[in-house]
Amino acid sequence: MVWNESNRFYREMIATGNWPHQSGSTIDITNAQKMTGRFTLCVILSCGFGIKLGWDEKVHVKKDDPLTLDDGIHLQGSNILLVTYAPKWILNLPFKKLRFIRVATDMMRSWFKTSLAEKRALTEREGALSTQPLGGKDIFTRLVQASDESEKVQISESEIIGNTWVFFFAGHETAATVLAACFCLLAVNKEEQEIIHREVHEAMKQNSDDDELRFEAYESLIKTRAAFVEALRMMPPGNFMVREAVEDTILQVPSFENGIESKKSVPIRKGTVIGIDIVGIQYNPRLYPEPEKFKPSRWYGVTSDEAYSAFSLGNRVCIGKKFALTESVCFLANVMKDYTVEPLLKPGETLDSWKDRVLNETKCELTMTLVSSPVTFRRR
Repeated sequence: MVWNESNRFYREMIATGNWPHQSGSTIDITNAQKMTGRFTLCVILSCGFGIKLGWDEKVHVKKDDPLTLDDGIHLQGSNILLVTYAPKWILNLPFKKLRFIRVATDMMRSWFKTSLAEKRALTEREGALSTQPLGGKDIFTRLVQASDESEKVQISESEIIGNTWVFFFAGHETAATVLAACFCLLAVNKEEQEIIHREVHEAMKQNSDDDELRFEAYESLIKTRAAFVEALRMMPPGNFMVREAVEDTILQVPSFENGIESKKSVPIRKGTVIGIDIVGIQYNPRLYPEPEKFKPSRWYGVTSDEAYSAFSLGNRVCIGKKFALTESVCFLANVMKDYTVEPLLKPGETLDSWKDRVLNETKCELTMTLVSSPVTFRRR
């Protein structure tokens, strides 16, 4: 379902966004993350909530209100600490921005509650999941049905909304930032673009219908997936994790003295809270030689998703990992099949200046992302 919907939204983006069909023609995208954000939002609304919409169709938080889900997600994401941890009275202070955040947050919560009530009513009225949009396979429908049918575990309305919001945000914002970074990195690594293009071309021979990649091609798109995972390594959206030790243990930490590497034992007591620097791990030269370089080939021989540490590991691994990989690989393969990507330079700007302006400027709010992502796509 995720793959099919990703294919559909790519086709609609090309059809409605004035993307060129003539070889050599170009389209300038001044903000690639806005494009990738729209793509991932459409996919999560469709596959996560069963909302059938078109590429250029906006979903409003409330009828006859200009605020869209795109706006609401961006607003909450950029003010997540304020929305989550600040006392409620803070948002009631007489400041325009705070008032707007409060109104938008209340409207988003109302949208989730209304969606939950409508989904529950639809399930009770129509019964069979097969009669619902996308066959009732979307995550929201499944969660509501599981809550209503379970006799052992009752999930409260707030728990359903909370879990759905986490999946909603994680399945939208994070994948979008990595896809945008991937296009920017590919823009200055043309040889990697051609590697992906050749791989997709070969996959099309065995797994395509009317010039459209089927999901069966996913496993064969090793180098395409590697490009996305390498961008994920270099630009991890979740740049910091917190874990609690569930038992006494001893960590063997590398130590260097006089140029000689050794192991140092660090005892960790049960209950100790540990902060994990994801960026530090992803740029550790012992784990990733030449960590500053975009080298998708470092992932070619990886056979286990456990190696993708940016998704976390073990019991707390990102629940949306497979979802994000599937939609992102599909979108990346489709774009690289039809287009090349180049840096979008300002008048008089050099390639090195573009690299400094784009690839070396990041910001951290709830996620880590490039400050800007200007690129040009050229039809093959």
